[in-house]
Amino acid sequence: DGILESNVFAFVAMLLLLRRKWITPNEVVLQTWQMFLLYGSALLGFATTGLALLEVDHRTSVAVQQLLNRSVFSQLRHLAFRSSEFALRLFTLLAFFISTEAARVPKAAALGALGADYLLGVLLLVFLGGRDPVRNAAVVL
Repeated sequence: DGILESNVFAFVAMLLLLRRKWITPNEVVLQTWQMFLLYGSALLGFATTGLALLEVDHRTSVAVQQLLNRSVFSQLRHLAFRSSEFALRLFTLLAFFISTEAARVPKAAALGALGADYLLGVLLLVFLGGRDPVRNAAVVL
């Protein structure tokens, strides 16, 4: 639940903030308190997704589970890694959609390229993924 819901909230919040500042500055007018809420919503979405991914990692990978059980610092470090990973992926996705929209690329072609990129990442993780004793865990991660 946390992954899906926070993705949507963070995506919408960041899209509104980007549209206000860079894409269509005069189209989206936000007051200061609205901007504060949107930034807060995006940060909360990043943290929520990071926590959800931390739980997925802990439950699906024996190697990550052993690493995370060592100390609270390693859990916080992994949470920061997963939250920042999600934030960067979201910004990349937003930039991709905005640039393809500006270049008038058909949405099907843009989504196809995005799907091919995701599939390539999964294949690389499956075939070149780390040292987890459970080999099939790489597909989930």
